[in-house]
Amino acid sequence: MSEETRQHPRYAIDVAVTLTTGDEQVTGRCRNVSRGGLCAHVPIALPMGTAVTASLELTFDTNTVSEPLALPARIMWSTALGAEHQLGAAFMPLTENQTKFLDLFLKYIEEGDARRRAESEPPEPEDPFSS
Repeated sequence: MSEETRQHPRYAIDVAVTLTTGDEQVTGRCRNVSRGGLCAHVPIALPMGTAVTASLELTFDTNTVSEPLALPARIMWSTALGAEHQLGAAFMPLTENQTKFLDLFLKYIEEGDARRRAESEPPEPEDPFSS
């Protein structure tokens, strides 16, 4: 799916994710997230159509992580990727509270991206003729 046809912007991230279905938990790394879903790398395949609870955790520094953001999702695709599996999950209808917390989560990621871009841009050269 091209960027032009996506409903929501995607944010590249690398955060812990736990996918829970029934009494099974699979932990891995979430590689990108949007308002509509996520992409994760996990050690085992999950069948397409599986309903899961996706719990994401932001890492603020070496000793501080966020409370898990738990969102209902459905596995839409899964592909073997070396020893791991890459999967896509679409979020199911969210409660008002879940929507609010997902929006805060995405805002935090977006602000961090903007800050990193601003810090990596070279400073504007001084105009020697402006004096």
